[in-house]
Amino acid sequence: MSPTRRQLIDTFIKGSLVQAHSGAQAIEDLIERRSEGLARTSRQSSSKKVLQKGGVLYARDARHAVLQRESDELARAREQVARIEAQQERQLLAVWKLVLRDFKQGIKAREKKKKERRWLSMMLCSDISRATILST
Repeated sequence: MSPTRRQLIDTFIKGSLVQAHSGAQAIEDLIERRSEGLARTSRQSSSKKVLQKGGVLYARDARHAVLQRESDELARAREQVARIEAQQERQLLAVWKLVLRDFKQGIKAREKKKKERRWLSMMLCSDISRATILST
């Protein structure tokens, strides 16, 4: 192979490598620009929404309003949970009151029967003792 031909081939190879490298760099730059453009359009489209009529609403005010609304909703939810828990506690207390009332009535009835049995046994004993005294 002649030196001139060799020089032409080397030049061709170097040029091809440079073109391949610059093509890859161009593709990377294009991808980066497209992603930046998409991010920019999404930011712009979200900031152009009408959030309030009759005035200017800044992003910081919108964020504050959203946070305030979320905290208000959270407070309302906590109040509702507290009301439900209090209602359940009252219902449980009412049930326990009924159970205790029935329990006390059962104890009173048992004590009354015990007194009646004692009285009957005393009466029976006194009748038996009278009968034995009279029979003697």
